[in-house]
Amino acid sequence: MIHVKQGEEHENMHEAAYRIGKALEIASKENKRILLIFGARWCVWCRALHHLLTTNTDVTKVLENYYEVVSIDVGHKDKNMDINEKYGNPIENGLPVIVVLDEKGNHLTTQETGSLECEDETVKMHEPSKVLDFLSMWALQ
Repeated sequence: MIHVKQGEEHENMHEAAYRIGKALEIASKENKRILLIFGARWCVWCRALHHLLTTNTDVTKVLENYYEVVSIDVGHKDKNMDINEKYGNPIENGLPVIVVLDEKGNHLTTQETGSLECEDETVKMHEPSKVLDFLSMWALQ
C-alpha cells in the first residue's frame, strides 16, 4: 500500500504520477484496485478521512487486502491538475474526493465524500460504516 503521510512534503510535479504508476504495477500483480484520494493539507475533511483510513481497523484491513492507496495533494487547486484532469476533474465534487481504478488503471467510479460523513452534523468525521460499505462494494472479491 502506498500512502503519503499527512503533512509530508511532496511538491515534485511528477511524484503523484510516479506513485500512481507504482500502485498500478502492484495492483496488476496482486489483483487489487487503486484508490486515488484527492485532497489538500489545509482541508479539515481531508485530514479526517486520512485519519479514518489509517486508524480504523476494519477499514485498514479492507484497504490492505483489496487496494493500493495513493494520496494526491491538489493544494489550492494549483497542484497535480494534470492528474485531476486525467481522471475527469473529480475535485469539482469538493475535497476530499475518491477515485477507484481497476488493476489496469481504468476508471471505475468517483465518490464525493460528503455522503460518507456522519449524519450528526456536530460530529466532524466520516462514518466508518459508510466508508467501509463503499470500499467493500468496489473491492475485487
